[in-house]
Amino acid sequence: MSLEIAFYSPEDDRDDEDAGYHFDLSTNHAWLVFIEWATALPEAKYPVLHRLCNDGESLDTEALREDVKRALRTEPFDDPIIAHTGKRLFRVIRRGDPEETAVVES
Repeated sequence: MSLEIAFYSPEDDRDDEDAGYHFDLSTNHAWLVFIEWATALPEAKYPVLHRLCNDGESLDTEALREDVKRALRTEPFDDPIIAHTGKRLFRVIRRGDPEETAVVES
């Protein structure tokens, strides 16, 4: 099974399947590996990334992009799945508008 990330504007109805913009993100396994790594990082240093991993959404896509970029550049990881999933997340977030909410969905 795979996950996607969706971007919703404040005016979008999330219950409408045509609302927002949807992009493939990762497999469930890859996302679990990524969030296990990300949630082990200091929450004070990566608060927006923690929120996405714990709650499945981020209200600030610009700050999320910065958290992901900084974490991948500065925090160690040993599984290539983390790099692949994180880079995919970063690339997709760049497509979103900073005013939109990013939501991980199955």
